[in-house]
Amino acid sequence: MSDGSSSTGLKVAIVFAVLLGGFLLFRTFSGSSDPYSVDRLTEDVTIRCDETGKEWELNRGMMERMLRTRDNGADGLIDPSVGFVNSETGQPTGFPVNRDKDWEQTIERINEEKRAAASRGGRRG
Repeated sequence: MSDGSSSTGLKVAIVFAVLLGGFLLFRTFSGSSDPYSVDRLTEDVTIRCDETGKEWELNRGMMERMLRTRDNGADGLIDPSVGFVNSETGQPTGFPVNRDKDWEQTIERINEEKRAAASRGGRRG
């Protein structure tokens, strides 16, 4: 005869394993929500030239550094219509392949940080 408690224990173990597996999958594929996490800043971003289709890789941390240090005009904000310079054409037509994730969101975040810094008079804290 089978014991009802062993059947219940097996069911609990299966449910636990499924929940644990789901949590691990979620953590693996959800990515970090922190834009300054080491994992995120060390990702490679594929840049594609709109004119020639040439592609190159750029580390996300370097991409953000280049955006922060470029000459952005009088207001200091980054113009999202100006990409990275294609070394073959000399034109700023290089943009991340996934513009929604890698371009607009990044530029909006950096511009917001620049606005906040300007409103504090450039002071930190």
